[in-house]
Amino acid sequence: MEKILIKMFFFCILLVSAQSGFSAGLKLIKSRDDELCEYMQTIFQKDFDQYGSEQFSLHEEYNWIKWTASKYLLKGGLHPQIKKVLLSKFDINNDGRRETVSLETVMIFARETDELHVLGDDTFNINKELEFTINELIKMPGIIASAEWPYRLDIKSLDVDYEFYKRNSILSLIDIYPFKINGALYLSLVEKYQVKNQPKWHVIVKYTDEQFPIGRGDRRSTSKLEHICYFDSISSKRER
Repeated sequence: MEKILIKMFFFCILLVSAQSGFSAGLKLIKSRDDELCEYMQTIFQKDFDQYGSEQFSLHEEYNWIKWTASKYLLKGGLHPQIKKVLLSKFDINNDGRRETVSLETVMIFARETDELHVLGDDTFNINKELEFTINELIKMPGIIASAEWPYRLDIKSLDVDYEFYKRNSILSLIDIYPFKINGALYLSLVEKYQVKNQPKWHVIVKYTDEQFPIGRGDRRSTSKLEHICYFDSISSKRER
């Protein structure tokens, strides 16, 4: 009798899992390039099967950029601040020329998010002591996403779960992972935090030089990204 009850228990678990409609992995929500999106979905599936989430360092597409750890002096506030930053040179906008790019983690309301800035062209000297004012940093092009001014995702005409994703169609606190495939530069923007009853977005984009203001009264701007793939990154521990 005890063995029968145990078997029934595990059968119920499997039944609930099957009825939940998803398993761990990247759930493709929207695609503007089916071949790319399906390929990225496939290469990350092994990560979810083994580790429960994306493992970017295991994939050659994400390993070709070599970052240099550095720091810069930020002036213009009450006190000068030393900021840690990663620096590299690569063609971020796919125009055939390398740019000098910085990537750093900043704090927004005591929570972390990545920011990316294009410091200049290939001639920018990353070996010198770097020093910026707040005003100079504000004017630099790049990618800024925050809880205050998130990226809006274009959620329209979905076949499934339209209302769920429409209610949660913003991308705010993120990790940024550049990668290259078929000679083109893309960026994975991945939400840093999982919020209960909400998707955890993994959005693949192309960077564009066109910038737009991130909020009313804010002097900063961010790239008008070209959105390619919308994924919901579903871990095996997701509650929904």
